[in-house]
Parts: sequence; structure tokens; C-alpha cells
Amino acid sequence: MPGEFYPYFLNDRVIFVGSDTQTFSFTISAGDEMFVDELRLLSTGAFTIGEIKDESGKSYCSADAANPIPSGIFPTANSHTIPPIKLPTSLHIDPSGKITVTVTDTSAAANTVDIVLIGRRRTA
Repeated sequence: MPGEFYPYFLNDRVIFVGSDTQTFSFTISAGDEMFVDELRLLSTGAFTIGEIKDESGKSYCSADAANPIPSGIFPTANSHTIPPIKLPTSLHIDPSGKITVTVTDTSAAANTVDIVLIGRRRTA
């Protein structure tokens, strides 16, 4: 029988030294599952998101290298008054599941990008 849900913040950080592409990786352990309800971003410069997918290859956006999502459309957490981005429906991460987000720095300078997935986690 699954355990009780508890609030959970799943975070990752990438540090760019210039225009580069890196991947965020959010992994859930074999005995747990998570439902992500919100997303928070913090960045010291501009970036694009090229893809968001799970370990099976299922994509959660239509973006790609030729048509990325620019960071300017997201509210970033440079101020505590900007709320998290609420997802229209919860994103379920299965036990042993992983979500990856491919990010490209477009600031042409040093840039740190943090992404926090906010939701509910439990023992599966």
C-alpha cells in the first residue's frame, strides 16, 4: 500500500561559463513516486529550454534545438514576489523515473540556472 504524500522540492543547478548546452536531471528513487505541481526558475542570465522529457523518451513540450523556449517567457525568481509556475496538471514521475530538461545558455557569459520542481512525494 502506498505511503502518505508529503511536500517535496526536487532541485538541480547547472553552471555555464559561456554559451553552452547542459542537461538538468531530476531522478526519483526506486521505492518512491512524485507528482510535480509547480516549477520555479532562478537564473543569472538568459537561456533557452530545448526539450523536457522522461526516461522513456516521452516529451513534455514541442520545443527542440531549432525552436527552443526562451527564458524570457518564464517568470524567474529574482524577486520573492514572483510565484512559481503552476502546471496545468500534475507531472507524474514513476518510481525510478527521471525527468531531463536540456538548457542552452544564451547570455554569452557566466550564468547559473536553478530549477526546482515542487510537488508531492510518497513511498510507492
